[in-house]
Amino acid sequence: MIYGVDRDVIESINLLETKISNRTDCLRYDYRGLEVLYYPDSKKLSISGSIHKYWNKINGNGWQNHNDFSYMNAYNALKSLSKAFSTPLDKMNVKSAEYGLNINTIKSPMEIITSNIKYYRKPLKKDTVEYFNIGHDGCLHSFEMSNHTIKFYDKGRQCKRPVNILRYEIRERGSTRLKLGNSTDLFRLETIERLKKELLEKFNNCLIADNIDWNRIDNKIDHDKLKDYINPVYWKTLREKARETNQRTQFRRKWNDANKILAKYDLLKIRDELRSKIESKFDGLASELPDINNVRNTKSVTNLQNCEADEQNTKTEKVLRIHYSKVLKRNISLISIIAIFGIKKIFSVFRRILLRNIEKLFRKVN
Repeated sequence: MIYGVDRDVIESINLLETKISNRTDCLRYDYRGLEVLYYPDSKKLSISGSIHKYWNKINGNGWQNHNDFSYMNAYNALKSLSKAFSTPLDKMNVKSAEYGLNINTIKSPMEIITSNIKYYRKPLKKDTVEYFNIGHDGCLHSFEMSNHTIKFYDKGRQCKRPVNILRYEIRERGSTRLKLGNSTDLFRLETIERLKKELLEKFNNCLIADNIDWNRIDNKIDHDKLKDYINPVYWKTLREKARETNQRTQFRRKWNDANKILAKYDLLKIRDELRSKIESKFDGLASELPDINNVRNTKSVTNLQNCEADEQNTKTEKVLRIHYSKVLKRNISLISIIAIFGIKKIFSVFRRILLRNIEKLFRKVN
């Protein structure tokens, strides 16, 4: 959401296509696949849609989101919108967010969703399994809560890809829970750490069990318990009973026991594989980040060229700090000699060596 946008600014934007709107209070546009709503009376501008698909489209990769979309991709996508709408990133206010990632799996994602993902630990508004095109294009399992929804779906089949791609994502209703104000907040280190924590905590709250070979379960008590524990109806009934009696201890005890027995019979391999891949994929997508804390707090970004110049300057400063440190370490023994003996001649020679190294470094960086 952008505030204080004049009508003539909207009409001057290239590639903005007018679309029919049934509403009398706003004008509806399309900008490279994103929906743009403009409210003339309040001068508010809303931009919504997938910035992942938008980034692929403007880079000639089609309107799709089955590939990886890193934090730097997201940052550059928002920078291009910032330039197109002549608005600094810190004036583009976040109203809702959806974050997640695609992971490749050995087993079919559709099988994992329908056979292995059983239940979500927290109270739910809705627990839904939805099939795309009667299952031909995969399916989706969503756990809906009051302020967010967790989704698992078969991205490979949905996008008709010949590989197993499982999409795991969280859709927020609003931006308060994640403490998001404007677009620069998306790239702050504390936000990124919070998103990773959210993704892993929500995943840990899912009961995900391997397919069970019942011939291996020779203990009757464990056999009967597992029959209950892999049944979503059992958990739903237990949850409702705990809510009615206001006794949540039993639910928590049963949940812990379920994970203990599943681990005992080595039935958490799929869960462990998915969790490991989610964590490593997140770290990979966040391995390169804009230096938002040092640069964006003090300046407003008004165009793409300024952003690129700021990024280059920041990278140059980092390279200089690293290499300058290496130069000092290589010459530390000489520094020690100087400190002890105070010989002016040695100091003069060392100074020339150091200056020569720094000159080489500047030429290398430039």
